[in-house]
Amino acid sequence: MLKFEIVKCTKAFKEAFQEGELYKAYPNKRGQQQVFIGNERYLIRPERTFVISERAYYLDFFEPIGTVFLPNIKKCKELQEKTISEILEIMKD
Repeated sequence: MLKFEIVKCTKAFKEAFQEGELYKAYPNKRGQQQVFIGNERYLIRPERTFVISERAYYLDFFEPIGTVFLPNIKKCKELQEKTISEILEIMKD
């Protein structure tokens, strides 16, 4: 099962992510966390080689607002095509 999340940026990250904005996120096939702006994906991983946890690094910048578990990447990509408000409605159900 893959964790598809709507996340809120808690600290500005790179130049693309603004504090307080909502984004879609789910892991890629390697398990690395990726966050989307529209259809453009950004891998959220540290530039340093030694890190205790990539997930902990990700959580330094993004707070999960809603989560849904999906069986595969194909389902994540289908859900990623929807708007954030549509996804949040699905998560409420």
